[in-house]
Amino acid sequence: MNTLRQNRNNIYALKRKYGLLATIYKPDEPVCNIETGAIIQNEEKRIIIRAIHVPVKAMRTFVYDLSYIAANKNFTYGGLFDKDTEIVIIDRRDIKNFVIDLNCYIVFNNKKYNIVDLQDVEELSSYMLTVKATTGDLPEPEPEPSVSPS
Repeated sequence: MNTLRQNRNNIYALKRKYGLLATIYKPDEPVCNIETGAIIQNEEKRIIIRAIHVPVKAMRTFVYDLSYIAANKNFTYGGLFDKDTEIVIIDRRDIKNFVIDLNCYIVFNNKKYNIVDLQDVEELSSYMLTVKATTGDLPEPEPEPSVSPS
């Protein structure tokens, strides 16, 4: 029991120091409109006032062009791109009645991140997510909830 209390205190301290406002989205099953034939993708979302955001690694990666791999020609080139991998820790008390899985994605600082790895931290006190930044359509921005200083 003492370990659980210590874990909760550590998560609280990390939330105070590294906490960011984040929104987590979980896609539901698509629904087809019978009249128009349009497919509507609904999403369940939760706003997390303080998600612990820890940047882990930013590295430049080189990938060869496909024609270089196929023919091994000397005049084809590859490309450099930046790969961002980060860790986000979410306290389970912040997202009651919401189950995170690998289909979810998280948005903070107006950037969308896909969940690559999901771990349940000891005693089911929090989630530890490994996320990668993606480019794509962001959901409609919503007004930020008011937070009282504590």
